[in-house]
Amino acid sequence: MPAHPLDSDGCAGALIGKDVILLKKQSDFSRLMGYAGSYRVFTYASWVLSAISALTALVPFLYIWMILRDVLAAAPDYAQAVNIPHYGWMAVLFAVLSYLIYIAALMCSHLSAARPLFPGWQHGSGITRRAASPWAAWRFPKSTRKSS
Repeated sequence: MPAHPLDSDGCAGALIGKDVILLKKQSDFSRLMGYAGSYRVFTYASWVLSAISALTALVPFLYIWMILRDVLAAAPDYAQAVNIPHYGWMAVLFAVLSYLIYIAALMCSHLSAARPLFPGWQHGSGITRRAASPWAAWRFPKSTRKSS
């Protein structure tokens, strides 16, 4: 019998005495939103920003196509292809913009999920050092360890 109302299959259960009554298997979406907690808006924002980033990442290929189109249309007199520098810089601009939007999406997703799942945690409380691993004693000499 699992010690938690959610067993290893992700089923929600009601704990009555020593028995667990399985109610319904949780969907992946509801489990994800359970991790997000009150930070759900960051999860939704990360999805939207990620989609915008993916669409923005396609725009440089459009500009590369426009460069090739102008070069092929102007052949053999390449002096007629005057928009090539503009198209090149626009391709670079949209590639960088896509990258920055993707970083914003990553920041939102990490604000949503990559936080401690236990409520008593505070930055600098020393709990991470105490619970880190057997390597904690090697990484932190006795002079820097907090006493418990």
